[in-house]
Amino acid sequence: MLCNTPDVAAVVELVDDKVASFAGIDQRDADRVGALARELVQLVPPDGQVHVRSARGQVFVSQHGERLLVAMTTRRVQAASVLYDMHMAVRGELGE
Repeated sequence: MLCNTPDVAAVVELVDDKVASFAGIDQRDADRVGALARELVQLVPPDGQVHVRSARGQVFVSQHGERLLVAMTTRRVQAASVLYDMHMAVRGELGE
C-alpha cells in the first residue's frame, strides 16, 4: 500500500466522489483533500494523473473510472515511482 512508503505522509481514496478511506490525516482533512482532488482531475483527461510539487512537499492524484487516489509526500520522493504505484493501485493491480 502507498502509505507504507516512508515518504508518503497521507493517502485519500475517493469512490463515486466520496471519501472511502484515508490514512495519515483525519476525516476533516481527508474531506478537504478529496474536494481539492476532484477539482484537480478536471484539468486532465479521464483516467489521468496530476502531480503538483511545492516547497512543502508533493501531491499526486490518479483517477480510474469512479475511483480517485491522492497521495501527499515529502519533497524528496521520486515522482515516477509514486505515479507508477498510484497508477497500479487505482486500477486494483497493486497489493493493498
